[in-house]
Amino acid sequence: AGLSLGHGAPHIMRAVLEAGGYALRHVAEPIVAAGVELRRLVVSGAADRMRPIAALRADILGVPVDMPVLADTAAVGAAILAATGIGAHPDARAAIRAMVRIAERAEPHAAAHAAYDRVYQVYRELYPATADLQHRLADLGDGTPRPS
Repeated sequence: AGLSLGHGAPHIMRAVLEAGGYALRHVAEPIVAAGVELRRLVVSGAADRMRPIAALRADILGVPVDMPVLADTAAVGAAILAATGIGAHPDARAAIRAMVRIAERAEPHAAAHAAYDRVYQVYRELYPATADLQHRLADLGDGTPRPS
């Protein structure tokens, strides 16, 4: 939606990255609605730890995005649980405070967040408005002609 001949590869790449941020926000909404306060997002993985992508996520979500020193968060999580389990820390929160270090933080920019908020409202309306068409396209497969 909104794609024209005036758009090129950089626009499409940015749209893909923004869509990832909108999807995160979409997932976070019911959690926040249930009463959980979203104060920050801690990311892992090579792409999310890139400063421009983390900054984009911060602007879309409206919360700081922290990039931990250790990228292998699964291993760190296992170590936190193990340290808690053997009594090295009284609980998981204490273990997290002792074992997790943040390398960098991307802060949201109010003006960018306000702009993304306006686009996000349209994003939320897009799927319900096009769901039938998307399902029909999915039913057609990838559209590649197959030999008989």
